Amino acid sequence: MCALTRPARSITRALLTAGSMILIAASAAAATPMAQMAGCASGAWHVVQFNSSNELVQNAAESITGGDLFLAVLDDGQFEMLWNDLTVTRTIGRVSANIAIDGSSSGTLTEIAPGLVTGVTDRTVMRTTISVAGQPPVERMVDVSTRDDGPPATYECIDGHLETTVSIPGGGVVRLVFERLA
Repeated sequence: MCALTRPARSITRALLTAGSMILIAASAAAATPMAQMAGCASGAWHVVQFNSSNELVQNAAESITGGDLFLAVLDDGQFEMLWNDLTVTRTIGRVSANIAIDGSSSGTLTEIAPGLVTGVTDRTVMRTTISVAGQPPVERMVDVSTRDDGPPATYECIDGHLETTVSIPGGGVVRLVFERLA
């Protein structure tokens, strides 16, 4: 393993923190996949954009670089999300981190106001792997089969896309943009 300079160690710590926030965001997003039970959000969706931010990490570039995230929402509010090796690359300065997410989550959504839902997750099984600057990857496994009430989330249907936003612990936000499956 190579020795890192003090700025590189700081950036690596920031990226690991960002990766942890993405894990929390993924769990929060799974808890509230941000859709309503009927209308424009019902159906099968595929993610086309994943953005997250938190107060600890500023000026980070982020993009989906592999895998998929699928969301299915029934008219009665039942949902299921499938994270299929979704890989998000986040870059801060000259240091990049890859965060790979595999797993699934299911539960029920309730619209509490137009464009605002809450979600209850019945089961989440998720593996997250974070790789930073050539360091050995860090893997975390979540297997929760107890009821989890997620934070409220916003949604909007625009030009055939479902745009969602949810706040996460630590002052962060996750924004997902889904495209309807044909």
